[in-house]
Amino acid sequence: IGALGRHADLTLTLDERDLSAPLRARLEALGFRHEALPRVRPAPAMALVRAPNVEREAGEIARRILEQAAAGRPFREMAIVVRAADVYAPLLRATLAVDDETGAICGHALWHDTFGTFSGRRGIWLEDLFVRDACRRAGHARALLEHLGSLVEGRVAWDVLTWNEGAIALYDRIGARPVREWIRYSWEPSD
Repeated sequence: IGALGRHADLTLTLDERDLSAPLRARLEALGFRHEALPRVRPAPAMALVRAPNVEREAGEIARRILEQAAAGRPFREMAIVVRAADVYAPLLRATLAVDDETGAICGHALWHDTFGTFSGRRGIWLEDLFVRDACRRAGHARALLEHLGSLVEGRVAWDVLTWNEGAIALYDRIGARPVREWIRYSWEPSD
């Protein structure tokens, strides 16, 4: 700050909470003078912006900022609190199984988050589990399932076709069990 002050006019704006006695003494020794500004701030205009994705939320925030500026509110009086990006979870996620030796993609798990209303815990719905023929019986499907299981406190659930005996045998080996109390429904309403 001292070097800059020798070559340019400087104004430092500090909150009283940041201006300790030793810092004030150092700044005054460098030639700065203390000038308290009146604290005049209008009541904050608060608005909650919710949108289905980051892009739409950013657009809405920008629109509101421009609206406030057009109404005469200085930009220095505006503040934005943005929630974390992880709030916008993708609807469908993918986990890949990669061959350690060749680096080839051997399979995938397509899944999305769920919430168990009975258990009160986060779970996963496995939409699709696929392993290429050339990679089968090498542990990729099991590794994918175990990885998904490590991501949740609740359950991992999925459907399996009744004729897919190899998959059913794997699911039995890892300790998964069919849910016989439930009947799966599907509905495709017309437009």
